[in-house]
Amino acid sequence: MGLGKYGITLDMDATDMVVFKCCEEDWEKEARTKQLTINEFRLLYKYIGEKFFDKDEDQVYKICATNLEWQMKIGKDTTAPCYVVLAKPVSEEDDDEEEEGEVECGSYRINDMLYDMIRDSRSEHPEDFQIKEEQGDSGGV
Repeated sequence: MGLGKYGITLDMDATDMVVFKCCEEDWEKEARTKQLTINEFRLLYKYIGEKFFDKDEDQVYKICATNLEWQMKIGKDTTAPCYVVLAKPVSEEDDDEEEEGEVECGSYRINDMLYDMIRDSRSEHPEDFQIKEEQGDSGGV
């Protein structure tokens, strides 16, 4: 690239490590509560494919890749309307070719409970998955 003559060196070693920010980033609160296509895209980009363990169901779930769901009201919760992630149960016989439409997805709020479920050691994260818990605005996508 010819950058050496300017004293610039590039680290060309690639890593397959996936780093997940397991906290609400600065941009997320507004993105969760304002129904805009760009907000849905940014949130989906962060959470797509993440696994978590729901101890109430004693089941590992995977966040669906299709879309998020906009919920106007969630019981008596005053933080709605907001986006929620959709997730389907993960089973040993699942394969990547299975259509997500075949299994009904459940909805989960993006909040501290979801972060705790992602952190759970039973969430079956791959070896190249790392959880980062620092807050800060990365700007998302």
